[in-house]
Amino acid sequence: MKLARHLSKGAWAFALKALPAVNGVASIFLVVRSLPAEEYGAFALVQTLYLFTIALVNAFALLPVVRFIAGRERTDPYATAGLLLTLCFLLGVTGVLWALPASFWHLVNIPPLAVRLFPYLPALFAASGYRLFAVALLQPRYRLREMFFIEAVANVGTPAAVGFLLALGSFTSAEDLLRVMVLMQLLSSLTAMGVSGRLFQWTLDRGAVLEIFRFGKYVFSGSVFYSVFSQLDVVFVTSFGGLVAAATYSAAKVFVRIFDLLGQVLQVFAIPFSSRKWEAGDRTSLQTVAEKLVAFSTILLLPVGAIMALIPSEALLLLYNGKYLDGAIVVRVLSILAIVTPWNAVGASYFIGTGKVKTGFWVSVLLVSVALPLYWTLTPRLGPAGTAIAYAFSQAVTTVVVVLILRRSVPLSIRGVLGRWRDIRQLLRDWTTRLLQAPPGES
Repeated sequence: MKLARHLSKGAWAFALKALPAVNGVASIFLVVRSLPAEEYGAFALVQTLYLFTIALVNAFALLPVVRFIAGRERTDPYATAGLLLTLCFLLGVTGVLWALPASFWHLVNIPPLAVRLFPYLPALFAASGYRLFAVALLQPRYRLREMFFIEAVANVGTPAAVGFLLALGSFTSAEDLLRVMVLMQLLSSLTAMGVSGRLFQWTLDRGAVLEIFRFGKYVFSGSVFYSVFSQLDVVFVTSFGGLVAAATYSAAKVFVRIFDLLGQVLQVFAIPFSSRKWEAGDRTSLQTVAEKLVAFSTILLLPVGAIMALIPSEALLLLYNGKYLDGAIVVRVLSILAIVTPWNAVGASYFIGTGKVKTGFWVSVLLVSVALPLYWTLTPRLGPAGTAIAYAFSQAVTTVVVVLILRRSVPLSIRGVLGRWRDIRQLLRDWTTRLLQAPPGES
């Protein structure tokens, strides 16, 4: 893979996946600084449940769509099956939410303020459903520009609307924020309909539905365990420490969104690429690209990890203007993910692209098996810092397992990754040469 050839697509992919990060940074200045800690803690819990559900529907119906559209000639039946299963899944989750009595939330120690916001979850599902499907439809075709504009409506529109409400003095609660989110998700879905409506025709095929379901059930099951791991930390902090502790932990964990961003960028390319190359039997390309992805993403994340490890208090002070400084230890602990994330993201993407979804499921089971007792043991003793230790340690252990399993089919190695520094040097030389040779005004 010639690196320079993919710079344009890479730029669009980073821009696409940076949109949630832009939204998150804007939320720090517009939301976290404006809402009382209890309101923000309640919103953080609702947002966690929403993201949990979206991660599950993505695994169950949408990642299989990406995989099969990338590797098959007939795509309409798989696109139709993915849309149908997405709608059924979101309707099912909505039914469960309406059926659960208030006593259940009291039993699991969820504060009443957060429970009163739960009716916004079905509205968010309805508003964002088609947007999610459209992005999955565009990804295997590498239609990154269209994906960017769809996501920009939600991720740029939300903080813009919040800023407007703040200027009017009309933004005072988590409920105000959720109303804005529903509206912007709806506008994003309408944009997606205009962009993607001609890319497929409704072609209901029972075989395609069953194929998506059989593949998706393993990705879904693995994502259930992974989402339990990655989202349950906020629930544990809330349960043992209250809403203020949850707000502190969530504010500190915002740095992890940078790692998530890179992991999602890698996924945009790695899943369809590995699907095509695996079907073609091209193991050499699979190894080469995996090593380059790990090497380049590690270089990008190391400066972030250094800041988190060395000056966490200063970083929090800059972001939150003196609030949530108690989260510095959480930031420092989570800095280890700068090294872990590239290996984990490439391995997980390759599992999906090469069809090894059952293996991915058992890795997720291992992840929760390691994390859950650590959450339960360390959170009540060490507070949010204990939760962060459990989160980071569990990720590190399972990443080692992922790489060892992947090496059976794709001989990925530390030596191979380090050897990709030559590609970085060559790329820098090419850029320098082009800049020096470019006519004045074109550099």
